[in-house]
Amino acid sequence: MRRDTKISGRVITHHTYCFSHKQCEGCPLRAKCLEKETRFRTISVHEHEQLVSEARSFQRTDAFQEIYRLRVEVEHRIARLTHFGLRQARYVGSATVLFQLAMTAALANLTLVAFAG
Repeated sequence: MRRDTKISGRVITHHTYCFSHKQCEGCPLRAKCLEKETRFRTISVHEHEQLVSEARSFQRTDAFQEIYRLRVEVEHRIARLTHFGLRQARYVGSATVLFQLAMTAALANLTLVAFAG
């Protein structure tokens, strides 16, 4: 088991598995993994590998496709706002930044309505 510490202080655990040439004899992919000079094959598995695998399986379902369509709509709206300059606030203070947000959102919505018709 290997532990890596990120800059943020978060510790990530990897489980390491080693396989010798004899253990890999029956595998059809052996030639891709092991060369003659290599003593053994090492595989490192992240601590959240099971969660990643489940998430990838969920991405192939119809339920995910419905959720993803909504996400695409929201991401397009956010991209539109950043196009109109909302990536960085021009003002200092929450009231003026909120005003900038409201004006930018209004501009984005009005241009969307104007060019839709």
